[in-house]
Amino acid sequence: MATHVAEEHLLSVNSYEEPKVLYDHNAIYTLIIRLLLLDPGKDPDRPDKGVGLLSLYRYSFESDIDALRLRVKDQIKTYLPDLISVDVNLEVFGSTLGIYVKTENVTYGIKFDPDSGEVAPLTLDDIK
Repeated sequence: MATHVAEEHLLSVNSYEEPKVLYDHNAIYTLIIRLLLLDPGKDPDRPDKGVGLLSLYRYSFESDIDALRLRVKDQIKTYLPDLISVDVNLEVFGSTLGIYVKTENVTYGIKFDPDSGEVAPLTLDDIK
């Protein structure tokens, strides 16, 4: 049996009607997105968990970027401790915010469009 860095079980099934499971980078990416979108106070066992990207930072200014970067880094350090040596960078492209979460050997790029509230993977076309 293969050993995986990370494993995340979803509340859906695959084409064989088996519980769907994400592994490795897909699992880590999903966990990061969930942490970014989760509003603080929504998890009763961990009331501080969550960045609240949509509710707290949707109408923020560029001056709030450092606070958001620190919040994302602290949340990952606290609630995703398996991600060793995480570095978080944020970059603004027009009205879109790029969030880069760099682990030991992988950088996860996430784009956030505050106008639509869309959170999606960051592609090379978004950076151009």
